[in-house]
Amino acid sequence: MTMTTPAPGSPVVYRDPVRLALSRRRARRNAWVGMGSLVGFTVVVSLLVSRSPGWPIVQETFFNREEFVDSFPGLLEAFMLNVKIFPSSCPCACWQPSTSTSSVVSRPSS
Repeated sequence: MTMTTPAPGSPVVYRDPVRLALSRRRARRNAWVGMGSLVGFTVVVSLLVSRSPGWPIVQETFFNREEFVDSFPGLLEAFMLNVKIFPSSCPCACWQPSTSTSSVVSRPSS
């Protein structure tokens, strides 16, 4: 750990090395717990989904390469239409009419 000299007149901040080590250790542990939870959840869900009774039908219906190749040009055309519409629709969606002429919020008197 490198020490730098504080600017003249600035307060000196003491950082307890034991507390810093404890804080780093907790942060590392929390990161490992989070990653382990994510991996565990992903494995459990993928196993449950792939072993469910309707999985072959879902695979056949939604993950069919031939259907994807056949429908891709239509999907691309629809996406390009969305891209063309976006510049004209964004100003309408982002514009909010002002309801007040003043920027000061008035409160009702009690």
